Amino acid sequence: MNETVQRLIYYSRNRISGSPGELADAIRNILAASRRNNAQMGVTGALMFNAGCFAQVLEGPSAAVEVIFERIQRDERHGDATVLGFGPAAGRSFDRWSMAFVGTSIDDVARYDGVATETGYDPSRMTGGALFGSLHRLVLEEEAAASANLGFVTPSPAAAPPSLSCLLRARTAPLHRRIEALLRLPGAVRDRDGYIAWLGRILGCYEPLERSLVLFPEWEALGVAVPSRWHTRCLVSDLAGLGAEPDDVPRMQIQMVPDLPTFAHALGALYVLEGATLGGSVILRDLEARIGSAIAGATSFFGGRGDAVGPMWRSFQAALDGFGREQPQRRPDVVIGGERTFQAMLDWFSPFCAAAGDRP
Repeated sequence: MNETVQRLIYYSRNRISGSPGELADAIRNILAASRRNNAQMGVTGALMFNAGCFAQVLEGPSAAVEVIFERIQRDERHGDATVLGFGPAAGRSFDRWSMAFVGTSIDDVARYDGVATETGYDPSRMTGGALFGSLHRLVLEEEAAASANLGFVTPSPAAAPPSLSCLLRARTAPLHRRIEALLRLPGAVRDRDGYIAWLGRILGCYEPLERSLVLFPEWEALGVAVPSRWHTRCLVSDLAGLGAEPDDVPRMQIQMVPDLPTFAHALGALYVLEGATLGGSVILRDLEARIGSAIAGATSFFGGRGDAVGPMWRSFQAALDGFGREQPQRRPDVVIGGERTFQAMLDWFSPFCAAAGDRP
């Protein structure tokens, strides 16, 4: 018999005071208790924390989720606990974690604060879907590094520089927030015609970009099999499956494609494309729940990697970080490539999103 899963998403204000060390100890205690209690009650989920706020997703049997949230509401360390979403879920998105944790590393704080800042730090104006998608993506990105100490290790002056993937996340976080706020996926897709329009616009961006990346011969030496990662064929297949003509879709003009003069720049661009796949399963679940019958058989772009999403991301991340260690002088160019790619996407999608917003 299939498990009935309820998902609860909430946001609360931090009421923990004290020194940084005392704060770190308090969060470790919260995590230890959460992991122990959740495992006993069959609940999984993820917690995000920064100095001002908690955000959490709980998934499991309805009664267990409600008991845990009632306990949180009574916890004096939480203030103004606000439910952003509660209801049945098609399945668990955090099934491997009794409580995954995304903490106070500079990039995570920047991305989470971006959500709060854009809503004026008003929990009632935040969306559960946006918070859930961000948590799911961040947990996948940080899975290999997840531990109770995440975010609380203070580097010494002689500590090694951050990994290239961490540097990229931190440096591109503002642009990443802007593109997420612009696209508003999955909610911006309302029906079958809208889905076709979005696939077409994405194809118009991805195909020219992927064609520019394949020109670099260094991928093989890095251990990144780029053909298996291309999204163009999935987009073409999905559009054709819906009766649309992929050849009729407008493509980015050459002047709009980001300038990627070296392999390091191209590596930064691929970081953007690979990172985008992490949220695909979340978007697809929402779409299938709302318009699933209308798009059946045409979901390979958002869901084509299936369970391979995490392993493929980790293998790319390892190759990226290895490049950063072996060629530290080229790290700035990788960051520039990522920034240029995000900016090109903003330029490409802005008029489309504006027109879509004007439609009834």
